[in-house]
Amino acid sequence: ILPYIAVMFTLLLAACSGEADKVAKEKMELANAIVNENPDSAMRILEEIDKQGLSEHNLAHYALLYTIAQDKSGLDVDDDSLLRFAHEYYSANTTDSMYARYAYYMGKYYLLNDSDKIAHDMLRTSADVAKEQNEYYTACLALGKLTNSLSHINPQVAIEYAKDVVDIHCN
Repeated sequence: ILPYIAVMFTLLLAACSGEADKVAKEKMELANAIVNENPDSAMRILEEIDKQGLSEHNLAHYALLYTIAQDKSGLDVDDDSLLRFAHEYYSANTTDSMYARYAYYMGKYYLLNDSDKIAHDMLRTSADVAKEQNEYYTACLALGKLTNSLSHINPQVAIEYAKDVVDIHCN
């Protein structure tokens, strides 16, 4: 009878864990829907999530959304403690729908930490992937950040990135 109880207990834990992951996913979808307009509200929603037991994907998604909410609230993303979770997942899952946003925030993180070459590579990747996914908001963010960053180093390239932003807005 003891093995039977152990199996039932394991199934119960798995069911509870799956339910927690489902609830967390629903909260993250809500936070994602409002993060650009109401980042403080998105942050409050995200803070309600119990991160224990989240799947690797949902933990990465949570970390990225929380980083976005912080950034949109005016906080710098120069601390990689959250982005580290996102980095571990998204660097191995480049086809994920959130990859372009991840690459943008990693690029921004590297710019704030004086790693311009890596930052520019991440921002270019973000812009390219975002355009492929028809996610023009993220593409414009990445291209704008590249334009600003390169304007004093390589004005010609910065102008080309600025033209890309104009092309996106005009098409």
